Amino acid sequence: MIVRAKKKKRGSCKKRRGKKNIRKISAKIIDIFSGVWNGAVPDAYVIEHKGLVTKEIVVIDEGKDSNATILNKAMEKEEYLSGIKRGKNMREALEGWCYLHSDLDEEKSRKFDFEGEKAKGIDELCFEFEDKTAVVVSALPQDDADRMATLLSKLYSIGGDNTGLGLDIKHFCNSHKMRGRPPRGFMTSFGLLSIIEGGLASLYNNTKVNVENGDDVLFDILGEMEAILHDWLEENHPDILRQLKKDNEKYYGNVPPYADEGRMISPRVVISWMLGNEPHRDPKDNGLSIVLWVVGKDDIQKVSQDNWRFVFQNLSTGTGNERRDTTSIPLFHGIIIIYDGKKIRHATTVSLTNMVNKFGIFHGSTNPQGNKKHNPNKA
Repeated sequence: MIVRAKKKKRGSCKKRRGKKNIRKISAKIIDIFSGVWNGAVPDAYVIEHKGLVTKEIVVIDEGKDSNATILNKAMEKEEYLSGIKRGKNMREALEGWCYLHSDLDEEKSRKFDFEGEKAKGIDELCFEFEDKTAVVVSALPQDDADRMATLLSKLYSIGGDNTGLGLDIKHFCNSHKMRGRPPRGFMTSFGLLSIIEGGLASLYNNTKVNVENGDDVLFDILGEMEAILHDWLEENHPDILRQLKKDNEKYYGNVPPYADEGRMISPRVVISWMLGNEPHRDPKDNGLSIVLWVVGKDDIQKVSQDNWRFVFQNLSTGTGNERRDTTSIPLFHGIIIIYDGKKIRHATTVSLTNMVNKFGIFHGSTNPQGNKKHNPNKA
């Protein structure tokens, strides 16, 4: 029997949302190829793609140090744009080029320190454009964030008391064929892979077997993670939750074995670990994504988050001389960001020391493989 997180009694969503202290920011999305974009260009070339480097060795001259892992170089905008392969179904990323520090250039980018804003009583940041919300920045309650950290740590490690699943490498990297191997870290998908004959769905290999170690059970862990985020959305952004579920209609009602149908955000969850990647867009996305970042359970009390930021390369704020065409958001334990990855180019900065375990939990809307063949009129 799969045990789910208990659903708490809640009052009126309208009343709760009315109590929020929301900072609204006027913004717009600028096409980086339009000729008017003047945002931050990546400044770090990752010399070799590796899942984890304990300590990066950064050089400014290529070839000076055979042990170097990152080349720190100021690239001209024209050189950067000319190197990107473009296409409707392409991520439009310049392979290996990531943000290290250039997203902090105050002439090109604007940093929004939501953790600092929270300390001043701000509950959410809402970036708005054309009368619509482009990006929401919020956070899980501390106890829920800590619980997510515990669940993720159980997935990927075994404690001294022999608890946890300690999943092996195949559970880390099955998303690489879809997204390309990231310069740093791993990404993996759990849940439904494709639509097959009759509108049924197939599973990712790592979701076919319910791994167990004593009281720790894979489907229990994934199910509780799904429920925690679902309930947060239901309480704080029911309209976004409804839209996410609507965007995932092409899965034809199929539900992964770990999920409770009534408390499911999407039929697939992507989990990242120690991610650092290039600015890109997600052409296969079918709507909004919600991403939660947490640290490992043993890292919660650590102060420094080690050069950990999420960058919207073409999200512009301000006007006139105060206009900045890139937005950088420092990440911290429990932060949530909601955005449309098909429209807004985004990236996670490369960390330098990797002394803190960093996880991302991504839910969104993606057209499943096989959908067009199954129902071409609705693909």
